[in-house]
Amino acid sequence: RYLKWNPTLKDYLLVWQDRPQIDHCACKAAGSWSCNLVEGLSASVVIVSINCTFTFGDVFDRINFSETLQLD
Repeated sequence: RYLKWNPTLKDYLLVWQDRPQIDHCACKAAGSWSCNLVEGLSASVVIVSINCTFTFGDVFDRINFSETLQLD
């Protein structure tokens, strides 16, 4: 579906607002998509298609998550 919408799309990220969590989906060579759930403030995401790595500390800087937050 995403290749029809934008054939050059290689990666997309879904950033959660209420917890330190990102869904990273990447297009494989055969056109299928692989999605990984990454969570935790010490985590990082690698986007191979643009040679980029970033930490959750950068993404979620200045956000205070509730102490009662529980990741499922």
